[in-house]
Amino acid sequence: MKLRSAFIVCGMLVASTSFATPSRFNVTGRIVGGSGYSVNLLTPNGDVRSALANGRGAFTLRNVPASAVRGASLQLVGADGSYFGPVVLKKARSKAFLHLSGKLPDDARALNLGTINLKTGHALARTAPVTPIVNTRKVTRASTDGVPIGAGRSGLISTSSVTVGGVQTGRATTDPGEDLDRDGIPSTFDVDDDGDTILDAFDESSVETTAADVPFTALFLSLADTLNYNIDPSLSRTAIDAVVGGANQFSLTFFFSNPPGGPNVNGGHVVCPNSLTYCARDTGTAIYAGVSESDPTLRGLVWSTINTNGSGYPNLESTTIGGRPVLLASIQPRIGTSNFRPGDVYTVAFTSGGTVAATRTMSLPPYFVTVPALKTFNAGFGDVNIDYADTNSVGMSPGNAIELSGSNTLRMTYYRPQRLGISGAETSEYVDMGHLHYGLLASGDNITSEFTCAGLYSGLSSTLTEDPAGLGTGGSPSPQDGAILWPLTDSAGDATPSPTSTMSFTVDLRQCMTRAGITPDPTAAYRIVLTAAGEDLAGGANRAAQTIYVRLP
Repeated sequence: MKLRSAFIVCGMLVASTSFATPSRFNVTGRIVGGSGYSVNLLTPNGDVRSALANGRGAFTLRNVPASAVRGASLQLVGADGSYFGPVVLKKARSKAFLHLSGKLPDDARALNLGTINLKTGHALARTAPVTPIVNTRKVTRASTDGVPIGAGRSGLISTSSVTVGGVQTGRATTDPGEDLDRDGIPSTFDVDDDGDTILDAFDESSVETTAADVPFTALFLSLADTLNYNIDPSLSRTAIDAVVGGANQFSLTFFFSNPPGGPNVNGGHVVCPNSLTYCARDTGTAIYAGVSESDPTLRGLVWSTINTNGSGYPNLESTTIGGRPVLLASIQPRIGTSNFRPGDVYTVAFTSGGTVAATRTMSLPPYFVTVPALKTFNAGFGDVNIDYADTNSVGMSPGNAIELSGSNTLRMTYYRPQRLGISGAETSEYVDMGHLHYGLLASGDNITSEFTCAGLYSGLSSTLTEDPAGLGTGGSPSPQDGAILWPLTDSAGDATPSPTSTMSFTVDLRQCMTRAGITPDPTAAYRIVLTAAGEDLAGGANRAAQTIYVRLP
């Protein structure tokens, strides 16, 4: 809407023209070759509005508040349901501009971005939009031709500074729609939001930023079923797909203890593109696994059929954990890695009384595809190699458990677990995961809870250190009292797998068990769980674990 006024200067009548932006307007454009792409208007606080590009690639985000456009960026999700990259509105040498000002040019009633071309890991407005609609104060680090440095590599790149060409790119922020390291990938989609090359879910410095609410995974395998590239360099994706897409070994969990939208939020659902066949509306393959506090009647149901809020989308479960209300969904995707990929995008809608109060968009982070794997052990009788080719080998079953000597200690030498390499940033198909926490947990038919062996480790290999505060209140080994289940930390970074790269520790198993109130039975075989874990997030940590059977004298 154009507003006109007049005033007198030196006896002359001078016309003055100013422009006002309506409170709501449409955002339009056309993505060349973008049929089936989703266009997401991402606000700094993480709220999102989406539109699907039609067969010509045209899209319209309708009736968007100007307040939502101000500072927002446009993020593209491919037709396959995975994150594609940001839309660059303007570019310059070593700089790119991705954020909207919230203003309209002239008297336009819609914000038309024109034609947008798809590039590698990003898209570019063919003709730079007029300056008033672009926020030129928010600068993104870019290559010399204006390509955001994080584009095409999921944001995995070192960013040692947040200053570009002498221009301050913005203060540090924990808002998921912002770009903390200014690499062009907003934090909610960036695998490394602070540019230190440590993946967020495994980076202590990212726990209080966007990593806290990102879904996390767990992979549990027995010694006999172990997958690890350093054990078997011929490890196939088919074998991994059978585990990730199989039953009762791999899970993905959404967990929100403080959902956005206000204190009255009491429900929610997950909106997936139809191309994500495991979580698609009505037809998703994922099976609801739940957590220990879940409604048992939900376990085993197809997740897409759980629709108590009437949205039609797979719902979050509302329950109470530790006396506080939470929203969660723990699922088994029942689909392999080619259709369950880091970068798959979800929009979580939080509801109050059936009305959507807030939305957050997020993507699946890189996840464990193998587990830590025991190479050798010493139970007091000398070093023994694990023969993974023999499924009846020692330690693989209660009937052939590892027998400990009278010292009741066990020395373990093991390989790190792996994830898949990040396309565009890493060349290796598999990557040994560094910066993980490790711990040995014990369980059995008469053991119903987890407890730590903190303080009972010795002989740590060079990259391992133990947290001295591993026990909880009053020296308790229980995590309910603040004990740390995995008190050992690996200082090594992610690396190409190597059969010579191992870690070792010795643990006093008897003292670990008796401290937890368990008197070992020499006739019983106990399951010990070698666990690798990321940082503690809102509802848990990413875990990969190997189960081994032992017997104490």
